[in-house]
Amino acid sequence: MIIKTDSDRAKFIDKLMKINLDKLWLVEARQYAPKRSAQINRLYHLWLSEIAKKTHYPVDEVTNYCKFTYGCPILIRDSAEFEAFYGNLVSNLDYEQAVASMEYIAITRLFKTQQMVEYMHGVETYALKNEVILTDPDFRLYI
Repeated sequence: MIIKTDSDRAKFIDKLMKINLDKLWLVEARQYAPKRSAQINRLYHLWLSEIAKKTHYPVDEVTNYCKFTYGCPILIRDSAEFEAFYGNLVSNLDYEQAVASMEYIAITRLFKTQQMVEYMHGVETYALKNEVILTDPDFRLYI
């Protein structure tokens, strides 16, 4: 439960007071920290648009390429489950099909903050190789 207002706090306390004390309970509270900021997500999509405009590729193709080229290696490195999934996926596809398949596979949604930082570095590298000047390349400010 995210507590932002006095009303939220009151609802939490009310729920807490209704706990059955015949059982043991562990209640933890910690400061809310979203997985990634909305600002970095907006910046990421802006970068994809900027790259697409400059390179004359459709945004979805730029997105798929970046997910395949920069995102998949991060998830393969960090997740044995994803590595197995990816191996099964690409074993039956050629390069173009594998890149196109990224449209249907969640990649960036699976990232933790540090993985997204690494991924954004990859996208930035791709932009620079294509002589695309990105908006606000100091994305670390958005994390």
